[in-house]
Amino acid sequence: MDKKYYVWRDRHCNGVNPDWEEYTGPAFYEFIRRPENAGRRFIRLGNDVDRDAGIITIEATPEQYREWMREQRWKSDRRKDSRGVELISLDYTTEDPDGDEDQEERNPLYGGGAVDGLEDGVLDSLLEEQLISALRHLTAAERTLMELLYVKNMSFREAGKCLDMSCCTVMRRKNAALQKLRRYI
Repeated sequence: MDKKYYVWRDRHCNGVNPDWEEYTGPAFYEFIRRPENAGRRFIRLGNDVDRDAGIITIEATPEQYREWMREQRWKSDRRKDSRGVELISLDYTTEDPDGDEDQEERNPLYGGGAVDGLEDGVLDSLLEEQLISALRHLTAAERTLMELLYVKNMSFREAGKCLDMSCCTVMRRKNAALQKLRRYI
């Protein structure tokens, strides 16, 4: 699989009509290690841009880099969340079927960022289901402890008084219960 690296000849162009310079892999890695190139950002593109290249790495503006990193984290998070859970893509239309200009006010799916909020809500629901399922693996004593700490928002000392145990014992049992939950989520 071929790899290509493109860097702006003028680092101050900020992505506006850049003049690209192509590098080989070793030359690119030498380039990014130089102190004068600290702070320059690069993103990887798939082969949908150049069919002959497996991976294309290009220099990007800070805004482009942040957006690319956000997408990469989103993809990574979704892979982690999908262990044992099938994620469903939600399709919606952004067109106003009635020609109503106040569509954004009437329907929260219209407008910027609304889909992210909807997807986050669905993922929260799925994670809640996973948590409820994992809680079933805790003993009654562990569930009681978690309820005191997380639902009733008690301190270790307060929970210890309720359960007639030391603060350190409460902390150890909480950590053990959390480890158990992590195995099932």
